[in-house]
Amino acid sequence: MEKLNSMFDGLVTHVRRRRDLATGELAQADPGAIMEHWASAIRTTGIYADVQDALDRMGAGIYDTKFPFKTVAPESRRNTITADFYLDDLGNNSAVQLEAAVAHPVYTSRGGGILFFHAGEYLFKDPVSLSNRVSFMGETGTIIQFKKGITDHGRFVTTQCTADPMLPIIFSGLTLISGRTILRGSGMLVHKCTFAYDEIDITLGAAEGLVETIDLSDTAPIPSTISDSLFFVESEIGAGAPFSRIRNARAILHKHGQLLVQRAHVKRTTPNQKWFEKGIGAEAGSSWLRIIDSDIRAYEEVVTVQGGALYIEASNFYRQSGGVEI
Repeated sequence: MEKLNSMFDGLVTHVRRRRDLATGELAQADPGAIMEHWASAIRTTGIYADVQDALDRMGAGIYDTKFPFKTVAPESRRNTITADFYLDDLGNNSAVQLEAAVAHPVYTSRGGGILFFHAGEYLFKDPVSLSNRVSFMGETGTIIQFKKGITDHGRFVTTQCTADPMLPIIFSGLTLISGRTILRGSGMLVHKCTFAYDEIDITLGAAEGLVETIDLSDTAPIPSTISDSLFFVESEIGAGAPFSRIRNARAILHKHGQLLVQRAHVKRTTPNQKWFEKGIGAEAGSSWLRIIDSDIRAYEEVVTVQGGALYIEASNFYRQSGGVEI
């Protein structure tokens, strides 16, 4: 009963107000969609303590229970679990199969929808382009790995409608592993995801990140958000190298529009892991970068800003080279 009361206290509070991400000011919630918004937040977050957080960050209707909902599972689980689509475990056809799932007629480019990943390991050897506005949510234990070979990795490429501002593409509850860019687009909402950098024998360019915001010519691009997510390097340090990093490896590269990084962690998870050489970078095309309640630790460049405004609140920054902590 206490948990139920706490949940509805949060819902009642949200009826009166919600916080605008861009300004930080409280704004009136949308009364026309509030009941649907309540049900959506409860259904998609799953844990009562997260309901208010979801309501505060997302406008009414972003998590809409009327959205089309399809499921995917690894081919190896076909005999044990029912799903709408099954993806090739070896990664040879998984990108094509996932793009077909995203292009299913139940989804529309303007209406969006949700694709739910059952627990398992998914391998992609080729990039995935999102033709429809489909969001990705994973069951606990969902691991998505991009590995084409020693020369490149696959990646998601998120595409947005260029005519009108649209709802964001959401990535939630996923563990994503790659040695190159994993998510690239504008207007993304990344929540409760883990990003692991997998070191392979390639030469990284300086202008890359595991997550990148880019200009997709949106006429009115919405902010991208990365919240409650972890970035770390999988590779361990070899003998005689106590402070080692992956050169040019960067967690987040902000190239365009607005980006909120909230309750995010860029760091090693064990003392034996290598460092990202760079943490978060904002290039000339960015409008603003907000870092709130986050812990950003890198070997050399923790946060760099070449354009746009920078706002920092209640966050920790640590630079390994020189041992500088702010």
